Amino acid sequence: MYLSKAVSILSFFLAFTIGALPTILIGDSECREAVPPIPIFEPAPVHAEAMVGVWRGSWDKDRAACTLTIDRVDGERFYGTLRKRGAEVTFVGTLDPNSRTVAINETKVLNHGAHRRWSLGTNTGSFSLDGRTMTGTGSDEYGMYFWDATKDR
Repeated sequence: MYLSKAVSILSFFLAFTIGALPTILIGDSECREAVPPIPIFEPAPVHAEAMVGVWRGSWDKDRAACTLTIDRVDGERFYGTLRKRGAEVTFVGTLDPNSRTVAINETKVLNHGAHRRWSLGTNTGSFSLDGRTMTGTGSDEYGMYFWDATKDR
């Protein structure tokens, strides 16, 4: 009889321990986030009017320093001058605010500067998330090149 009671008590504690062990080890069944959610960074909107000003960066195969001065905007079109190593080249660009891209067409060489000649290029680019830097590619009769420019504050 004592043995039977001892086995019953031992069985009860064993069943209780086995049943309670997952709850003790895992905790309650409510799901909790271990890592806080990561905020999604929305790209800054780009507007043609905000492009007016001086942009500094590099241009062409030699990645030489350049400035793009955008002095006029008409709708989504913008107009300005590219300066690189003494050369001055006018351009007309188009902004697509939805895709955050630009198309820039060099239109006229005003001054060759240190260059013997300048081949007018066609360029495409896109904006950084903060809208302050444009990067892209261009092509002229000499081939493809890269460019970038960040707007002065």
